[in-house]
Amino acid sequence: LTRIRKLDAGEVDATLLALAGLKRLGMADVATEILSPDQFLPAVGQGAIGITGRADDEKTSALLGRINHAPTMDRLTAERAMLAASFRWTARLNLHEGVASHFSLAVNESGTDFLLNPNQRHFSQIRASDLLLLNVHDEGVMERPDAPDPTAWGLHGSIHRLCP
Repeated sequence: LTRIRKLDAGEVDATLLALAGLKRLGMADVATEILSPDQFLPAVGQGAIGITGRADDEKTSALLGRINHAPTMDRLTAERAMLAASFRWTARLNLHEGVASHFSLAVNESGTDFLLNPNQRHFSQIRASDLLLLNVHDEGVMERPDAPDPTAWGLHGSIHRLCP
């Protein structure tokens, strides 16, 4: 709603919003143009649902394994390869949200090693060498001098523990 308010107040000339979000808000009628995937690719993982559970909960892990959709998982794995370059393009296109957003990319087959953008670094400043290489089983991650954002570590660490 913040971006719509800015548009209504004349603070910006245009904004880009997800049609699905506008529909959920009952505001689909404010869309003046709908971009096709040929014009504008959806976000990486758009439409996929991620569900996490505790690593030591075998019953839940078994249930989640039964609902995993392999073709979707394959597509998501391929999309992860685009994440590293996404930081700079996100900033270049002015589509970033300050320094609180984060992306991650699994870099080993099990998914336990992954790259994450550094804490409080603007997307436009991130180089490949700045990305943090983390392991989901490293209990000392938050004590590192370059510790990741705690929310990013909690969220992405959990995802990479369960979704290689």
